[in-house]
Amino acid sequence: MTDPEQLAGGVIVGGFDGTSLPYVIRDRLARGHLAGVTLFKRNIVDVTQVRTLCADLTSATRDGAGPVISIDQEGGRVARLRESVTVLPAMRVLGAINDTDLT
Repeated sequence: MTDPEQLAGGVIVGGFDGTSLPYVIRDRLARGHLAGVTLFKRNIVDVTQVRTLCADLTSATRDGAGPVISIDQEGGRVARLRESVTVLPAMRVLGAINDTDLT
């Protein structure tokens, strides 16, 4: 790979507004100009919608490589997905416990 946009895009994870995959993100994933996305509150309605969005993100990537998909899900007050997912403690709680095996 010698295309500078693909080289740079291979390490860039971006975000977007809305709850469905915008054309510009789909296009950048398809061309290898974006490695993936981080989902925030503005991207999430419920688990079913997120599942569909993740499937759309995955289908947009070239060569079936699959994108990096991350979520702003720290636990505690910052929990974008609350229902139908494993509940994790707030990260500050894990830090206070100070058990690297548990963390």
